[in-house]
Formats: sequence, C-alpha cells, structure tokens
Amino acid sequence: MENSRIVYLVTGYLNDALTELETNELQELLLTDDGGEAVAAACRELVLQSPPAADYQPLQWESLLNRVLENARNDNEEAAVIPMKPAKKYRWAWAAAASLTLLAGAGIYFFMTNKKENDTLAGNEPVEVQPGRQGALLTLADGSQVLLDTIQNGVVALQGGATAKVIDGALFYDGKGDEIVYNTMSTPIGRQFQLTLPDGTRVWLNAASSIRYPTVFKGTERKVEVTGESYFEVARNTKMPFLVSVGNATEVEVLGTDFNISGYSNEASLNTTLIDGSVRVKQGNESVIIKPGEQAQVNGKIRVEKEVDLEKVTAWKNGLFNFKGSKLEDVMRQLERWYGIEVVYENGIPDITLGGEMSKDIPLKGLMIVLQKLKVQYRLEGKKLTILPSREL
Repeated sequence: MENSRIVYLVTGYLNDALTELETNELQELLLTDDGGEAVAAACRELVLQSPPAADYQPLQWESLLNRVLENARNDNEEAAVIPMKPAKKYRWAWAAAASLTLLAGAGIYFFMTNKKENDTLAGNEPVEVQPGRQGALLTLADGSQVLLDTIQNGVVALQGGATAKVIDGALFYDGKGDEIVYNTMSTPIGRQFQLTLPDGTRVWLNAASSIRYPTVFKGTERKVEVTGESYFEVARNTKMPFLVSVGNATEVEVLGTDFNISGYSNEASLNTTLIDGSVRVKQGNESVIIKPGEQAQVNGKIRVEKEVDLEKVTAWKNGLFNFKGSKLEDVMRQLERWYGIEVVYENGIPDITLGGEMSKDIPLKGLMIVLQKLKVQYRLEGKKLTILPSREL
C-alpha cells in the first residue's frame, strides 16, 4: 500500500472522520507485520510535520513514540506492565495502535494533503472538532509508560510489592508495597482521569495536568506533587498529614478534606478552593487557613476570596462547563485544554462576560453556536479558532 494512503487513513482516524470501510481497511492493515510497522512510522512522521495545538511539546511526544517503536523492535525486552508484551507476531500491530492513541491524546491536528482522498472525507466539509474524553499516561518508577486509555479492567503494574490496577476507568493502588517508588500520572490536552492513591485518597485530574506520588505512603506525612488542575477527596489520617506541592513554593496541608487546586501556568493565580474540612495554604513564609466555600489565590502573595461559587469551581469534575461570570479569555483557555485547539484574537480580546452551564461532551461547533448567541463572533478553521471583534446582535 502506498504511503500516502496510509497517512490518509491515520489522519482520518485521528480526526474521527473515516468511513466504515476505511476503518476496516485500517484495522486489517494493523494485523499485518508490514502494515503495522508502516502505520507506526506514519504516526511518527505526522508528529514531526504537523502544526501543533496549544501546549504541544514535540520533543516529549516524539520521545514517547520512539519508546513505543523501540519496544516493538526489541524481541528480548521484558514487559514492565500489563497487558503483557504482545506476541512477536503482533508486535508492530501493538506499536501502531499505541502510536495512534498517543497522537490522539497529544493535541495535534492534521491537514489532508491528497486532494482526491480529501474530497472523499465528509464531502470536503470541515472535520468536526470532538470533545475530550477519559485517558491518561502513567509513568512507572523505571521510566516505562502505560497508556491508560487503552486498558480495560485489570492489573497495570507490580512495583515494590504494590499493585496498580484499572477498575471501571480509574486507576487504583492497593497500598501494600514495601519499597517506596514514585509514579506519575499525566493527562494530555483533551483527557481527564481518576486515581485512588494507596491511602484511599481519591484524585481527579483535569486536562493538561499531572500528579507525582509514591506507590505506598510511609513515615510521618503523605506528600504528592501536582501541576494543572486536580480535585482531592483526602482520606483522613490525623497521624499522617496530607501535603500537596504545587510548583516550587506553594504547598497545601490537610488532614482529611475535599478541595480543588488549579495551578495552570497560563492562569493569573494558583487557586485552592475548599469544599469541606480545613486546609492550610503556604507560600514561602506566608500561610493562611481557609474554610469551606473560600478560595486561597496565590500570585506572589496569598489572597483569600470569600463565598466562592463551588459548583462553578468543580463543574469540570462533573463533566460540565460552567461559564457563570467568566471573562471570554478565561473560557477560551478552558476550550484550548479540552478540545486541543489554538485560540487567536483577530483584533484584541473582546470585553465579554459569559454565563451558563453545558456538558463537556458536545463537539466544539455546537458549543460555539451557543456562545455566538452570547455575542461571541468567531471563525473556525480546522483546530484554529479565531475570535473576531464583537458586535451587537
């Protein structure tokens, strides 16, 4: 099969735009040794040549793909994770499938280059930008990585006596390990995932976020490190405080409580919002204790906001967008992280305050039609969303 056809099938798959016959063609291709290798190679080519969406880091994703391909070439390498290493017969099929999943979560968008085949794609109509979904990348202590998107219920890894398994779309640790080793779970753009730590603490990760944690808690404290946005339901243990480190200087200390942390690098402040219990937020030599319904905002110094809208703060965890009282630019950053799009402004940022709540499961076009009724004018080209100057409707 010609390389242009393979690239077309891969691109159509990533854009969720293949016909049933084309999908069957790609599946049959994956079941052959030569076909699987060709698909995996096409994935790597797309990483190197395609324009990125927001926060896309080509070196990071190329490294992941190279690791997948290297595993496929090494017949003697022992598998570090479950599902076990694929049989040699299907090794390239596994590598290709893993590569496709990596690209689907990378926030990359692709353009069709073959006009004849492009005309076949949805009648030459623009490809629908689909919403994000459940998925994450787990990095184990030895550096090996597991795509949690692809795993059904079952054991993922055994490390230092501790077991990690996926149950009903969430990752669980049994807390029975003897050796302290660290894992990192990260969600790329357009993905969310849930985790239960070895002490029973439940964590939800929003898109473009990460958490680093030990596979077993020992000693006098339980400490994790996070980036992006996460929601915690901390298991109570008065003898072992729970500490969350965000960046180099901010730390949240709790005993047993529910709270949300939002610390994206492109947001104005790092916000810790308390839903239940009590937490202490530390920044350098400064610290404050906040009560339920309050939010500690860190931007050099700590500022406490009273009577925060908790439904708005936690909407993402419940599968919702809540735009109540949000400025347009704040909403657009959310959409970049969830849909893997790039947002640009044609003539400055319109001064628009939005409202309303809607499901995160709808395609981008449907959401933008709703926002258009709120005076948001836009132009959507592939995964580039241009916000136009506002006008009275």
